[in-house]
Amino acid sequence: MNQIFKAALIVLFSASAASAMIVCEDGKVISVEDGATFTILTPNNRLYQVQLYAVEAPRRGQSFARESRDVLSRMILLKNVRVWVRDEFPGCRLVGHVSVDGVGLNKEMVASGWAWYAFGDVAKNPENSSILEAQQSAIRQNRGLWLAISEKPSLPAK
Repeated sequence: MNQIFKAALIVLFSASAASAMIVCEDGKVISVEDGATFTILTPNNRLYQVQLYAVEAPRRGQSFARESRDVLSRMILLKNVRVWVRDEFPGCRLVGHVSVDGVGLNKEMVASGWAWYAFGDVAKNPENSSILEAQQSAIRQNRGLWLAISEKPSLPAK
């Protein structure tokens, strides 16, 4: 009985440790779809589509979509990035915080004014407060898409 209890504890703590681990994917950006979505090729030749966590940007067909995509492209196209994965979906799609050359892209795209914070109440998600602060600064300083509009762009219909 004692051995069964020990085995159960080992399994329990192993599962807890595994769920607490942060998963990272490194890769080279090979294409940029919009101002918050791009594709990486990992060193082991896996392709992942990556979405910036807590960030949205204009999509194809919306105002400023090309400008937003071009800004992100200049920052990351053909560069190596690191993705701290928050969610993974079927079809090799990752959602996460991304950095290139030590710069956090999620916050940087919002700070540039070419993307916006899209995750809801910061009180429930305090790790996103710096992204929201970056957006407030971009709005005050009329950067990017905030130059031409006075309120948050509407999300595209799904």
